[in-house]
Amino acid sequence: MTKLNYLSWNVLLLLVLFLCTLNVYAGAWGRAAKSGYFQTSFTYLKYTQLLNGSNPTSDLKRSVLDITLQTYLEYGLGNNLTLVGVLPFKMLQTGDDLLDAPLDLYPNAMAVAAGKHQGLSNVSLALKYQFYNQGFVASAQLGTSMPASAYQAATGLRNGYDCWSFSPRLLVGKGFNKAYLTASAGLEFRTNNYAHNVTGSVEYGYGLAWNEQQKTWFTAVMNIYLPISNGTYNDDTSVHTGLYQDEASYVSPGIKINHGINKNWWINVSAYGAVYANHGGAFPTLNVGIAYEW
Repeated sequence: MTKLNYLSWNVLLLLVLFLCTLNVYAGAWGRAAKSGYFQTSFTYLKYTQLLNGSNPTSDLKRSVLDITLQTYLEYGLGNNLTLVGVLPFKMLQTGDDLLDAPLDLYPNAMAVAAGKHQGLSNVSLALKYQFYNQGFVASAQLGTSMPASAYQAATGLRNGYDCWSFSPRLLVGKGFNKAYLTASAGLEFRTNNYAHNVTGSVEYGYGLAWNEQQKTWFTAVMNIYLPISNGTYNDDTSVHTGLYQDEASYVSPGIKINHGINKNWWINVSAYGAVYANHGGAFPTLNVGIAYEW
């Protein structure tokens, strides 16, 4: 296996995707009135290369450390309407050492500085309305995310996209005896000269019940995020870190494991790869979370 193929299959794309949370119930199903699901998760990613679509990976002159602490909420408002919210906090750092980067796209004189940066990323909210439940479930969702404009030009560290986004989606799902299948398709419209995107996902989960209190879901996922217009946003020195660049894209398979400790508490672990990625850090990462459901 070539180095490029190895990195492509093992990269976890750490982007602002409130569309792709670790929630075991993610998909077309809504929440009953006053019921909810609250999750806190931690993601660690460190990389020294970027994936560039069908082109070879490029080396970075400094390593990039990207840590995310994120809270996720689903709450049933009643009448088949569910509120969804994501609050991500970023802790970013460029490495102290200047790396040997033979495949870097820029001269040494353009290397970004070593440093740290932290702050809120793109906070997002959505409303999901379940409008059909006859043999299968269908829902419509409208979401928005807020700008995260904090940026350090000296280090190239950027904690989110500097734009508003508006995301209509259609979701369908069907439950089986011990499994479920759900899919979604949507669009993401963005301001501030960013590219607009098409989004999609397919998810299949299989559950094992160990006793009346404990259950584990094993889930296979495929996520799609592709631009449908040409963006003209100036990424500036963020091209040296790969953080939240305009026209970022991917086709990403993944695996999620969600274990119910009891009827209220869950532990979640996920890992994703990429059959295609552009402007994404090339290295494995781990995402773990704990959740409470009521």
